Amino acid sequence: MLELNKGTVKCLSCGKNYRSKMERKKQVFVCGGFANYGKDFCTYNPLQADELILTISKHFAVLGRRIEGEIKDLVDRIEVTPEKGYTIYYKDGSSPSVIDESNDYGIKVKY
Repeated sequence: MLELNKGTVKCLSCGKNYRSKMERKKQVFVCGGFANYGKDFCTYNPLQADELILTISKHFAVLGRRIEGEIKDLVDRIEVTPEKGYTIYYKDGSSPSVIDESNDYGIKVKY
């Protein structure tokens, strides 16, 4: 199970924090605005914990480093865009991972 510090994942649509929950036996992060107030307040744009772990692992692999310790100690913040993408900022100052799912041709990843 992926543990992140409170307030690490932020929705750029409504400004609320994302929170962890289980859906169909998988951990996902969902916008607190959507969870508390519904679709009139914000959109359903979940982040799969498995996808976050994979993205963070690949980021450090590209840098030639292994993840040691907990992921929550490596990630500064994650900003989720309204276009179904997100950016992961790291505490070590390395360039952020940008995930863009807004086009019809699949996911575009920039490490």
